[in-house]
Amino acid sequence: MVRYRRLEVGLRLDFGGLNPAVTSVVRFGELPADPPRTEVGGRVSGVEWLSSSRIVSPANAPTLQACTLPSPPRSTTWSISPAWTPILGPSMEDIRSLEDLLDLQVIDSDLDRLFERRAGLPELEAYRVAHEELSGIEQQLSEMAERLREIYLASDKSDGELKIEEDKAHREEQRLYAGGLSARDSEYLRAEVEMLRRQISQREDQSLALMEEEEQLDAARAEREKERDAVAAEKGRIEEVVAASWQQIDDEVARLEVRKAEVVRLIDTDLIELYEQIRSSQEGVGIARLGEGVCGGCHLTLSAAEQVQAVKTFPPRCIHCRRILAPQ
Repeated sequence: MVRYRRLEVGLRLDFGGLNPAVTSVVRFGELPADPPRTEVGGRVSGVEWLSSSRIVSPANAPTLQACTLPSPPRSTTWSISPAWTPILGPSMEDIRSLEDLLDLQVIDSDLDRLFERRAGLPELEAYRVAHEELSGIEQQLSEMAERLREIYLASDKSDGELKIEEDKAHREEQRLYAGGLSARDSEYLRAEVEMLRRQISQREDQSLALMEEEEQLDAARAEREKERDAVAAEKGRIEEVVAASWQQIDDEVARLEVRKAEVVRLIDTDLIELYEQIRSSQEGVGIARLGEGVCGGCHLTLSAAEQVQAVKTFPPRCIHCRRILAPQ
């Protein structure tokens, strides 16, 4: 859309023949290519020369094309029709909007840095290491506890079976030593007693191995529990440091969010939406300063013709990166 400037000029004549005093007022606004016009006295009204007594609109009134007026005739009845001329750059209102948008960009950039800092605290890596180490120790302790439970069950079972075999061996030995058996029965009973004694010996070795493993596991578990306590204490210390840092960052974020809400209220909604769309695709930078022909976003140079082309529309856009531009 082409932008237009409407000039309203009032001229008051001095009836004493002195030079006229001219007062100019410039207004800005959005208009279509063919701006609306209001007919007054058969002529377009809006820019008029004023006499000391009344406003007139003669049919031969010239058309105003610039801010500078020609010397008026010495008459108390004179007026000219208005002139609408294209604005080749942003208006003062637009410039204020772009400056407010630059303020918003500064706030958003500060917020982005705070969020990045929050997610990249060096203590977070130490916390992660401590957490993984503590999880590993806890897993080992859990496995040790499970193995000890298995040892306790195996020991109970072995002790019970050992008691049964010892009782059986004792009874068979008594039968063997009591006599009254045939040679064949005695030989068979003696072989059975020997077998029971071998089983008892193996069972005792098994019980002894279980007891040794239990002692080793108890010692290892006690050592790992000490390590767990130390790592847990270090993890807790790091967690306090992280929490304090996060609180400081969150306080700063809250302050900036309040400031951001104040700035956003000053900017047109459509301009905000365009800015956010560009920010999402341009590494968080939606608007940049245009200084000495260089875009502050992509740092590429715009020629004089490209700069003129860029500021013909609102908001101005960089022809290279399509970020919004705020001319100096």
